[in-house]
Amino acid sequence: ILEEKMNNLIIKDLNMFFIEDNNIKHKYFQELYVKDGNICFVAPENTNDFKTLDMQGRAAFHGVVNFHHHIYSQLAKGMPVSGDFSNFYNVLVNMWWKLDKVLFEEAVECSAEIAAVECIKNGVSTVFDHHASFDFIEGSLNKVGRILEKYGIDSCLCFEVSDRNGKEVFERSVDENISYLEQCKLEKNRTAMFGLHAPFTLSDSSLAIIRERTKGEYPMHFHMAEDILDVLSSWKDFGDDIVRRMEKFDLLTPGTLTAHCNHLSETQLNLLSSKNIAIAHNPASNMNNAVGTLGFEKVIDHKGIRFLPGTDGMTADVLSSMKDAFLLYRHNQHDSTIGFELIERMFMDSKKFVDFHFSGNWVFEEGSKANITVFDYIPYTPIDANNFLGHFIYGITETKAYSLINNRLLLDAGKLVGIDEKALCDKAVKVSENLWKKL
Repeated sequence: ILEEKMNNLIIKDLNMFFIEDNNIKHKYFQELYVKDGNICFVAPENTNDFKTLDMQGRAAFHGVVNFHHHIYSQLAKGMPVSGDFSNFYNVLVNMWWKLDKVLFEEAVECSAEIAAVECIKNGVSTVFDHHASFDFIEGSLNKVGRILEKYGIDSCLCFEVSDRNGKEVFERSVDENISYLEQCKLEKNRTAMFGLHAPFTLSDSSLAIIRERTKGEYPMHFHMAEDILDVLSSWKDFGDDIVRRMEKFDLLTPGTLTAHCNHLSETQLNLLSSKNIAIAHNPASNMNNAVGTLGFEKVIDHKGIRFLPGTDGMTADVLSSMKDAFLLYRHNQHDSTIGFELIERMFMDSKKFVDFHFSGNWVFEEGSKANITVFDYIPYTPIDANNFLGHFIYGITETKAYSLINNRLLLDAGKLVGIDEKALCDKAVKVSENLWKKL
């Protein structure tokens, strides 16, 4: 990646949409300025060194956020697999747990670089990632975080803790989370959570250790009820309700993010709502694994739940996840009149959750950080704040990112800025070959 930084920009002819006072707002700019990476509504005195970007009326929004990613899975495309894949547990055992057990440092580094490029190409400026690499634990989060930062991506990272690799690996994984959480207190573009796998992979004694080490001070990021196995195992193996069990060990802390939650009851969702817990929905992954999908009709009434879009590592395309959620909601309810309220909720909850973990990332005002995704969508019917969601679902989600600015220009007219993608992909092929030999 080149060190060139274009922090001073003149952005011409832009339809900018943003969230303010819990509403979607719209401003058309003949010229919008970015000086030293920050928004300027009034032209600076000297713009000789400013790069001009002509957006030709394209629609833009706050920088897209992926609230549940698995960067470690980037080198799995085409990976040789064998064994029984007849249920979700076997998919974990015969694919993902084989991969994350042998991920070495260079493979993690390469995965992070590939993920950063994919994020930029999809207009994603911020990633909440759930990481696992058991051949490279200590320092892995710092490695991923620094690479993402180098490419201009803000991140909130955690390391997956479970019992499946033994006590020593469990303890080292806990230490990696705590170490990175403390380190991120001093970072500007990076923050952290404490990562757990699904509750069925953690004993009560392990949850007690995590409670003792975290003392309720950190937000958690874990899978929950992705498959019905997780719910049934909670009763069978631990004699307790899956959500109540996490509450019992003080793991439903402020800012906590749960992924999936496909098989939770009304009572369980009530408890999550009372704790203001976030749910990251990953529809494409859920359908791919045939584990079921989230009951939107239940979630929509729980105002305390933050409902967020994720991809679960399948892709960097967050917009497709949002459209999948919209279509699944209509399909599952057999009702073509619903859905827009779900997408609006997703936008508003995203703003609240981003504000909790990052300062100023989804603020659009004079002097605020420039964090803007411009979509390759030039409206050919009238567009404003009132009909933005219609344009979003039926137009914007069908396009790619055109430009991405996150303090600096990362994507310009669909082209990566300062990145040799071919060289990176050539490197990834070689690293992947070495990785696959270890499976």
